[in-house]
Amino acid sequence: MEPITKFAIAADGEVTMYVNHEGTYEHEDLALNQRLSFDASTNQIVLTTTHEDYVQLVAYAQTPDPADDVANFVVTSTTYADLAGTVITKPTDHLADDGIAEDQDHDGSWDDSVSGTAGNDVRHGGAGGDHIRGNDGDDRLFGEEGNDHITGDAGNDTISGGARADVISGGLGNDRVSAIDAIPSTVGDNAFAFVGTAAFTAAGQIRVEQVGADTLVSLNLDTNLATAEMSFILQAVASSTVSAVDFVL
Repeated sequence: MEPITKFAIAADGEVTMYVNHEGTYEHEDLALNQRLSFDASTNQIVLTTTHEDYVQLVAYAQTPDPADDVANFVVTSTTYADLAGTVITKPTDHLADDGIAEDQDHDGSWDDSVSGTAGNDVRHGGAGGDHIRGNDGDDRLFGEEGNDHITGDAGNDTISGGARADVISGGLGNDRVSAIDAIPSTVGDNAFAFVGTAAFTAAGQIRVEQVGADTLVSLNLDTNLATAEMSFILQAVASSTVSAVDFVL
């Protein structure tokens, strides 16, 4: 039987995903290129991941045992489509997977599952969409290529997501998201300037914006002021409480 993934479905149809990590079901934050949808007529949940040139759709259905927990779902199919919606075979043009294992949780959300110990660990995800967990200790975690899920857990961790859309959770402790040059086109490691909720006026700036109950943090790395090169969400954080002291500029 496929591994079980748990889902909570709110009255308005919003879906929350819980994945088994070493025997404990934990809330799974989606990457910026992922969304969950629920079809009440079929009682099916679909996880859609949009890549640069194709879309992956992972369908989940409730476990067949009527005595089982209604929150328990299993993967029933994984399909792929191009950006026009035409079904295609599984793409083969990914970067090589150079992590320690391929999709250990068998849920299609990441390619590698990499965990640390209770000590001070260094872990690399390599290419592909990885799930990296530091566990306790002051860890250094590197997602590198792919849409990664990185969790520091307890300790003062240093986390670098790398390329593409990553989901980062520091956990307890004073954590640092590092290795970001404010203006990559110039020589040296340039510092950022925090502009609050104001619009970008130059390269190398960080701004915040309230989006519902969350704060969207955007980073501008070049002279194109209309588009942020990097962004992340601070969940359940008011933008009014975020200031320059929250960043290592």
